[in-house]
Amino acid sequence: YRTDKLKLLKLNGVTRQGSVKLPTAPADGSGALPANPRYLAWAFFQQRDTGKKFLMVSVHLESRNDAGALIAVPNDKRDFGCGAEDDPTCGKVREAQAQEVVRTVAALNTENLPVVIAGDFASSRAELGGNKPYDVFMSSGLQNPLGDTAAIPAVTPPAGSRINIAYNSVNQMERKARRYGSDPAQNSTRNGASGA
Repeated sequence: YRTDKLKLLKLNGVTRQGSVKLPTAPADGSGALPANPRYLAWAFFQQRDTGKKFLMVSVHLESRNDAGALIAVPNDKRDFGCGAEDDPTCGKVREAQAQEVVRTVAALNTENLPVVIAGDFASSRAELGGNKPYDVFMSSGLQNPLGDTAAIPAVTPPAGSRINIAYNSVNQMERKARRYGSDPAQNSTRNGASGA
């Protein structure tokens, strides 16, 4: 963060920041994905120019997906989507992680300060099982400053016009933008589907 713009707050001389480990299994105890530690990082800041205080939270929810959702992509590479079934395990894991984010924010934010939650929720409104992290955040009273809450059916691409389709924000360290094949029927939800 820019120290010329933000001041990390302290309470009784102790810096107000930390991290919390997020769950790696669904809250209902059903089948878990292999353990892959995920964390929520948090800190209290104050804007230097306005004096306003806020809680900043950063997360990267579970990125791995159910093995049953294997999607073939060019050059013998594979990608696992979270849409192989109506209620995939990966969606349940992300839902449990989002619930922990909400609980942690409530426990930390005793001063009822504005909260900014950023990061990679590893989910989109095009997921067959639904955008579970988004639903958890919205039902908790958090607000989406971007609006645009309508779900997208899996067969309808988010883009209004598609040319050389199926690009995604996941680049896997490749030098060029990664493309998920050229079959619109197989890859339509991959075109811009990564935004929450």
